[in-house]
Amino acid sequence: MNRTQDNSPKSEKQDFSFINDAGSHREWLKEISRTAKKLVAEGICESVNDFLLSLYDQQGHRDLATLQEWNRRGYSVKKGSRALVIWGRPKQLQKEEGKPQEEGEEQEGKFYPICYLFSSAMVERKQPKP
Repeated sequence: MNRTQDNSPKSEKQDFSFINDAGSHREWLKEISRTAKKLVAEGICESVNDFLLSLYDQQGHRDLATLQEWNRRGYSVKKGSRALVIWGRPKQLQKEEGKPQEEGEEQEGKFYPICYLFSSAMVERKQPKP
C-alpha cells in the first residue's frame, strides 16, 4: 500500500460493489481489519475504523452519517447507493444460562456489529410534499 505525504495510507480506487449482504460486509471488514491492525500497531492509524474512514475519504466519501441521521437532516439516500461499512461499538455478550458451556468457550465476549454509513455524495435534499 502506498503512503501520502503525511504518511497516511493511500490505496488505489477500491470497488466495493461486490459487497451485497451483511455476511459479505462482515467478511470484507474482517479481511481489511487484518491489514489495518498492522498499521495501528505501527502507529500509522489510530484505529481500524480510522483506516476505513481514510479509504472512504480517498474515494471522495466525506461527511458520513447513518440513514437515520441523514433523514433527520432532511435528506434521502439516492436510489442505487450502497452503504459504506465500519465496525460499530462492541456489544457485551453473555452466555445463556442453563446452556452447557463447551470446552474452551468463554463465558462472556464482545460482538462487533456493522455500522452502515452514507456519504454526502450519496444523498439528496428531500423534496417538499405538495
